[in-house]
Amino acid sequence: MNLIQKYSDLQNSLGLLNNEPQQLNSNDIYEYVAIDISPNFEWLAAGGLYIDNIVLWKISCQSQAKVIGTQMNEDLGQLEFSNDSVFLAACGSSTKIIIWNMKDLDENPAILDGHQSRIWRVQFFNQPLFDILCSGSSDASVKIWNVTNRQLLQSFNMNEDNPIYSIGVSVKNEWIIMTGNDQRALILDSKRLKILSQQKICENQLYQVRFPQHTSQYYACSGMDDYVRLLSKNKLIRKLKFPENWKWQIEFTCQSILAISSINSIQFWDISRGIQLKVIENVFYTYPSFRFQYLEKGICATASKFMIKLWIK
Repeated sequence: MNLIQKYSDLQNSLGLLNNEPQQLNSNDIYEYVAIDISPNFEWLAAGGLYIDNIVLWKISCQSQAKVIGTQMNEDLGQLEFSNDSVFLAACGSSTKIIIWNMKDLDENPAILDGHQSRIWRVQFFNQPLFDILCSGSSDASVKIWNVTNRQLLQSFNMNEDNPIYSIGVSVKNEWIIMTGNDQRALILDSKRLKILSQQKICENQLYQVRFPQHTSQYYACSGMDDYVRLLSKNKLIRKLKFPENWKWQIEFTCQSILAISSINSIQFWDISRGIQLKVIENVFYTYPSFRFQYLEKGICATASKFMIKLWIK
């Protein structure tokens, strides 16, 4: 694909967001806080606070297909599909990770139990023979699991004052980046399961880390200051100044485009040029928990207190 075609695809994708989005509503969830879209674009999963349900929609027809219970009886924090769309993992204020097989939703889910405190983030990456899941917790540990066999493969215990808030896995599964309370990004070699390096990023907590979908050469990181930072394994590449300290989520889309969500807006940045391309103003009455998947294919979902908004070709 040449540069002109890439630019055209980008404009078409961002132009899609000018259209009125479709809205998905469910009486089974009151306040949405967790959303994910399966990589095969078959499912949209959503869960919320104060209720024990996860609602599944079929993206092709935007219809609610199934409601499943989490068995957590506590706040849900994140939903995450595996890269092959076979598994759906849920975590939150419980110390357990619940995993469903999307090919048989009626069977009992798998339960991974090993953390001692709230689990903030889970992230899948695929090996040739089985799925691997990384989890980060307030107990200052990162754990790596074999989902197929429900086995704990490795545990990394950090400083006890360093809860792990986010985990990022590179596109080819070479690196795992971990961030938390002590201003550092720790880089883990996923094949040898060893810490390679650590890099101090800023003077505040770090809450978000993401890799782009097309390269492992850099990643994005944000925390409790005004910047989203682009970094390689060894150095800072660029800082994007953001008008609000709190970024609810950062997500790479369309090659070098970064989407950043705050309370009232979602901003799209061309990180190669360091310029803002588009802003979507939200009408949310609570913070949006939003998820973008391959924006060039026309899928973008955000959540408000009462509804999910979906842009799709």
